[in-house]
Amino acid sequence: MLIYQPITSKRDISMVAQMARIIWENHFGPMFKKDELAYIIDKVQSEHAIEEYIHKGYMYHFIIRDTRRLGYFAYKIKKPANELFLSKLYITPGERKTGIGRQIINDLERICKDNSLTKITLTVFHKNTGAMKAYEKIGFQSKGVIKRDIGNNIIIEDFEMEK
Repeated sequence: MLIYQPITSKRDISMVAQMARIIWENHFGPMFKKDELAYIIDKVQSEHAIEEYIHKGYMYHFIIRDTRRLGYFAYKIKKPANELFLSKLYITPGERKTGIGRQIINDLERICKDNSLTKITLTVFHKNTGAMKAYEKIGFQSKGVIKRDIGNNIIIEDFEMEK
């Protein structure tokens, strides 16, 4: 059984940033040059970035089973759009492909139902084909590519997906 622990304290935020660095270097390392990856991690997964997201209304949670932190996720409810935007879902390498992601999506669907939201949206890095296939398998559909300039001459291409 998974438990979702809200991330609110400075200590929690620091732990998420450390976990993010490990997960990102492991998973996204082959997809980016080393200096690009370091910049991206600092831009979107650092303590400062996480604090900014929380300040903007994103809710972060550790994914815990048997007292072990297996990863984390973050989402934001967008009431005018009647959607839940899944901003982050990262699972430690040894725990991937075990059904954790599917369970989190199922639980987020319950949150949608409880809040009268009609859809879940997310973005997936275009080279992250494993995640794209996993999301498609559980009912997400691609709505096209979006490009974002995140600075430092780095343009990120993501697939926008919806369920």
